[in-house]
Amino acid sequence: MTTLLISATVLYFLISLKYRKLGLYILLWLLPLYVVRFSIGPIPTTWLEVMAGISILLWLYDLARRKYMNQLKENLKALPWYFYAALGVFLVGATISVFMAVDIQKAAGLWKAFYIEPVLLFFVFLTRFENRHHWHQAIVALAFSAIVVSALAIFQKFTGWMIINPFWQAEETRRVTSIFGFPNGLGLYLAPLMPLFVGEWVRLIKKGLRGAHDKLPMSRLLGTFLIKTSTMDSFMLAVYTAAVITSVLAVWWARSTGALIAMAGVALVTLVYYKALRWYMVALTLVGVIGLLLLPVHNPVRQELLFQDLSGKIRLSMWAETVEFLRDHPLRGAGMASYQQRIATYHRMPVEIYHHPHNIILNFWAETGIVGLLGFLGILASFLIIAKKRLVRFTPNRAFAFYAMAALLVIFIHGMVDTPYIKNDLSIMFWFVIAMGVSAHKT
Repeated sequence: MTTLLISATVLYFLISLKYRKLGLYILLWLLPLYVVRFSIGPIPTTWLEVMAGISILLWLYDLARRKYMNQLKENLKALPWYFYAALGVFLVGATISVFMAVDIQKAAGLWKAFYIEPVLLFFVFLTRFENRHHWHQAIVALAFSAIVVSALAIFQKFTGWMIINPFWQAEETRRVTSIFGFPNGLGLYLAPLMPLFVGEWVRLIKKGLRGAHDKLPMSRLLGTFLIKTSTMDSFMLAVYTAAVITSVLAVWWARSTGALIAMAGVALVTLVYYKALRWYMVALTLVGVIGLLLLPVHNPVRQELLFQDLSGKIRLSMWAETVEFLRDHPLRGAGMASYQQRIATYHRMPVEIYHHPHNIILNFWAETGIVGLLGFLGILASFLIIAKKRLVRFTPNRAFAFYAMAALLVIFIHGMVDTPYIKNDLSIMFWFVIAMGVSAHKT
């Protein structure tokens, strides 16, 4: 195992040294490999952190040699002061929380993995990805990642292979986990990527039909598409189609309800954006809500969506405990990586205490204190202002701003019942999405 890790590290370093962008594409493709954990001396780390560290060090080396400096300056100048203010507050809150932790060494490790490295990678992405072509390639890398992760989940659905938990492995109660080890890991990873894949799929379709008359019969439209679409675009269209289909199946068979609701919610909001469909979508939503309320009281779908099943009751209890704790400790929260220990005296239900309160707002408040929470909310607000300007002004990265807004909406909706940030892959994905939405590239 040690020889394999050393060989992989050397190979990744050599690839990144020769081809900086390819190194980042590989990093995005292999985001789920945070599950490969080991220690360098007394310091625990993951394979994903090793790749991130190499990419960051090469970026710092290039900046020291004045390479890519113009690209970085251009992007830094394009970001308003309030974005930097929010980012600074966020990092200050995270840093203070390390010293409030029960175990400072463990907290420092999470501070590095979930806050410092992802934020540095945010600036790396802004520097390395200089035009639309680079961002398109980055999304392709994520699509291949999603296909691999989802393919394993689909295989598990029919075999139960590599599902460690006996209850999830049993055929009657099977929930696929893929590489993550727990079902919701699939939803947390795949759901925010869906808007990117669907957006790129639509872009390629529009590109192939450019110039075709709307009233042409379907056979003529299909012929126009096949003639005008290049081999590479056809291949990319197939990749995104596979990514969307396999991801939806994987999340469905993982029974990750929060992720499914988040994806459906974003699809609904996107369709409402189009005036011609707006009232149809409002009517469909009302029908759905009324249908839910008319379901029998003991219907499992109704119970799950209204938090009446065991999982829902655990979440409601956990949120109540966390709110009670934060009422007593509103400024400092629990401290980094200290939620389990500090919430213990408030815990009521006869179940295990989870690592996080399964709500993105409560999580940041508990984990980074009120300072970190305000910084996080400030980052989201700043991003929305910047992305909205990109959309209104029809800038070259308008589509990416739209993708990023949709992805963050998925994260936020899912974050009402889970914590789609506190994992190595998710924190990097979050800052990748932010970078994509605020990038100031002109071509």
